[in-house]
Amino acid sequence: DLKIDFNFIFLKNKMFLLISGYRKYYSKNIIYEEIMKIFSSSDEKEHTIIHGGCPTGVDAIAHSISKEKGWKIQVFPADWSLGKKAGPLRNERMIIEGKPDHALLFLSDKSKGTLNMLYLIQKYKIPYTLKNI
Repeated sequence: DLKIDFNFIFLKNKMFLLISGYRKYYSKNIIYEEIMKIFSSSDEKEHTIIHGGCPTGVDAIAHSISKEKGWKIQVFPADWSLGKKAGPLRNERMIIEGKPDHALLFLSDKSKGTLNMLYLIQKYKIPYTLKNI
């Protein structure tokens, strides 16, 4: 008997990808290439990009690419009135509320926020791709 896992097919065509990275990284080509590597096994329909809403760097570029491709976007800005804990709290919200299928991290030794995200995605056992920049 042939058994088809319809859940797998559904998820393959509708992926939730969390993107996190350094706010001073501006390589649109590399960010685009890394996203497309993850989406390469699908037909790009109805994907959702989840990011932290930083107006510069990886978040801003991922947002721009998403708009160009027509993907859905979930933005989780940090509430900086909470002080230094705002970033880690936002990162955890991105995982809990965004429910990503995969995470793509652009890690710089200068990015504490991305390092915190790496810790959280490992804690929540989210599959991920790590690109050192």
